[in-house]
Amino acid sequence: MIPTIGRLASKFNLSRSTLRYYDSIGVLSPIKRGKGNYRIYSEEDCKRLEQITNYRQTGLSLKQIKKILDNKNALLQ
Repeated sequence: MIPTIGRLASKFNLSRSTLRYYDSIGVLSPIKRGKGNYRIYSEEDCKRLEQITNYRQTGLSLKQIKKILDNKNALLQ
């Protein structure tokens, strides 16, 4: 099943507007857009969202989380 914004929001108990906000600030961007401009997420995006939600529970800001995840990904490449 292709992870769309609705499915991803349900899986992580978030609102669709939260995921749209994450996309707008560059914390979590979909891998591509499908028919009707629907956001399509990869398994890697799902794992990133899991990390985001875990970091949010510790009290980190989205700015801090983005910095951590972007640096972590840069190190892995």
